[in-house]
Amino acid sequence: MNTPRALVVEDDKRLAALIGEIILHSLSHEFDHVTNQTDALARLNAVHYDYVLLDLHIPARPNRGGASHEFGVNLLRAIRERQSPTQLPVFIMTAYHSTCVDNTSELTRAGATEFISKPFPETGRTLAAVVRTVLDDHHTRQRTSVPLNVDLKPFNGGTMVFSPDRIELLGETIVQKRERANYWAVLHALKHRRDNGSFIAVDGAEMAKKFKGGKATQNTVSSCINDLRSRITKAMATRGLRCGKKDVILSGGPGYQLKEWIKAEERDGDMAGTCGDREMSDVPAPRPNVPATSANVPLNDRQHWVLEQLRAGVELQRQDVERQFRVGDKTAKRDLSDLVGRGLIAFERTPRPGHYRIVTKEGSGRPTHKILENRDLQRGLGERVHEPV
Repeated sequence: MNTPRALVVEDDKRLAALIGEIILHSLSHEFDHVTNQTDALARLNAVHYDYVLLDLHIPARPNRGGASHEFGVNLLRAIRERQSPTQLPVFIMTAYHSTCVDNTSELTRAGATEFISKPFPETGRTLAAVVRTVLDDHHTRQRTSVPLNVDLKPFNGGTMVFSPDRIELLGETIVQKRERANYWAVLHALKHRRDNGSFIAVDGAEMAKKFKGGKATQNTVSSCINDLRSRITKAMATRGLRCGKKDVILSGGPGYQLKEWIKAEERDGDMAGTCGDREMSDVPAPRPNVPATSANVPLNDRQHWVLEQLRAGVELQRQDVERQFRVGDKTAKRDLSDLVGRGLIAFERTPRPGHYRIVTKEGSGRPTHKILENRDLQRGLGERVHEPV
């Protein structure tokens, strides 16, 4: 096995000596040291490295001074433009811990693999322990990854099918419900569309509320989505398709969202996974010849989102639907009124201003609620928004 080689980007020569000559030496790793963004890029172009230890607060050029957090971030972005996260782990070292934490989501999207604060801990999560753990995981992923096939065809989008127990893209299972709850939460959060058909973007802070009972960090979200992207890339490679990092899940700007060439479909358990190698969108769902009543008209994405939020314990109000989907009050009222009419939700008038709740069934082992009459619902909303549903 080749000896791992690191590039240490650190403008403090005393600290760089500690990192290289003591910590990396104890791991039997080789290293090169540079102090600035320009020299780091030159080394990366000329030498193969197994990982990078990057201080964010560095100068842009040698012997010019003017160290800045911005130059470290620029270097991180430049590294990722040249090599993907699966090729070169980048460890962020920073003495500006609060700044780093505030920008964790941005840095992870820019390509950071792991973070560690300076001065380095002497026990527990030491620099050597973090490097060793990440490299072991990195080597394991490389051994189990799908080999690059020069004959892979470009990925041009396709149908993502949401079934009760799994989520598939072009017939390949990406996530099973029992397997990774975070992956499941991400894709279900991103499947919703606006009235104009475009997917709704969810920012990192909002997405974090869907993990670990709302106690997750944006770093957890970024790491999860990066892993999910890798999983999708591998699944598409098994179908002979080259799927890029952001060919399915976009990021930046308003947040995370599915790319527009993805078609999200809801399927019941009997329909999912029965199409073999054919693209799921090529197989039409059966359409029984029955009148269009509220009992047999499928719920729309906004209504599915409402039910998901209420099942998660959120005390939802009409304005929440308007903000989430950027729709008017009439659209939100119509969706909520339909759900009430189906007996799926009810409106609680107290405590004021009131909120919606899920309606549970008799015999489910949960508290049983009585569905409010429509006039009660209208009266409750009227007290809050001065008009009936």
